[in-house]
Order: sequence, then C-alpha cells, then structure tokens
Amino acid sequence: ARAPGRRLDLEDHRAARSPPVNGADRRRWRLLVAGAALVLAAVVVLGLVRARPLGHDEATYAVGARGLFDRAVADDYPVYRPRAMPPLLAPGVVAGGGPGALRLPFALGAVGYALLVMALARRLGGRRAAALGFATQVTAAPWLWRACEALSDLPAAAALLAMVLLAIDDGARPRARPWAWLAFAALGALAIYLRYASAPAVAAIGAATLVAYPARWRQLALAGLAVAAAVAP
Repeated sequence: ARAPGRRLDLEDHRAARSPPVNGADRRRWRLLVAGAALVLAAVVVLGLVRARPLGHDEATYAVGARGLFDRAVADDYPVYRPRAMPPLLAPGVVAGGGPGALRLPFALGAVGYALLVMALARRLGGRRAAALGFATQVTAAPWLWRACEALSDLPAAAALLAMVLLAIDDGARPRARPWAWLAFAALGALAIYLRYASAPAVAAIGAATLVAYPARWRQLALAGLAVAAAVAP
C-alpha cells in the first residue's frame, strides 16, 4: 500500500518543482537543449576527425583489445587493468586500429551518458531540470575533454547513472519488475569491471536504494548477491 503513495508523492514533487510552462518558455528550453546538443556533436566529430595520439592508458586498453584477436599479445595486457575495457575497443581494432576508430564507441557512450543525465533530471525535476542538466553537462570543459577518450571514466559513470535511474523508476512502482533488478545487478557488475574503483559507488547506490525503497529489500539482496558472484572471479 505504501508503494503507490510513494509514486504519487514523487509525481507531486515533480509537479511542484516543474510547474507548467507556456509555449514561449517551452521553445526556450528546447533551444537550450538543441544548442547544447550541437556543442556535443561538434566536439565529438572534431574529437574523432582530428584525433590526437592515444594516451598511455588508452594505448594499454588498445593492447588488450588486440589481444582478443592475437594471442601473441594477449599476455601484454596487465591483469590489474579493467577486464571490460578491451571489448569496448575491439570494434576499433577491427576498423583499423586508428585513434578515431578506437575512440568512436566511447564518444557514442558519452552521448548516452549525457542522455542519461537528462533522463534522470527529468525524472526527478521535470523538463526544466532536464534541459538545464543536459546543457550543463555537455558544456562542461573537463567532461568534453574526456568525451572522446578511450578511458573507463564515462562508461563506468554511465552504468552507475543507469542503476540510479532504474532504482528510482522501479522503486516508485506498486510492484517490482524482476527484469529491472536483473539489469540493476548487471549494470553494477559492468561498472566494476569497467573501473574497479566503482565498487564503493555500486555499494552506495544499493544502500541508498534500500533506504529510499525498503520494500525492495528482497530484490536488492538478490541483486547484491548477483553482483558479488559476477565480480568474485
């Protein structure tokens, strides 16, 4: 009986934070999002077309990706490096192994990350928050600098954001959806395999979800066990 009430409370909160806007305001927010999207597109295109040489970490991940196709160099990838990174660079190796080709999946992932920020802001604060969140994210210089690099920062952060979005969406529903918590666990394991330092963040998201949605304790317990089993090897 509490879950529907929580969903109603969240909807009331969103309505209070994001009151109805008139046509002129709506056009302004759409222009803001469109302008920010153009900035992101320009940075991604320029970052791939005029790709600078690979950095040390990027080159290490590229070696791991080549090791997926050539066993002679497979052992050159350090065991302490994230195991999920080489597969992300594998398409770039197949496409020739140039800096732009290796970084393309990460540039697309950066776009997905920005869209996740927008979706989460909209879920919590409405259209205005979504527009401002998206524009703020994609015009932040440090983030733009990393958007076209073959590093684990943004992919791992995107997995964490997706975990939060799933938890909020399913926690506010009257009944749990098993697939949502299976995806929650898979994203947690992926975030850790992309960046081992994500483990505390995954645990923190689980703890925060339990506090916010105690009725989901069974799903969270199972998700925690699944993540532990996945990362134990």
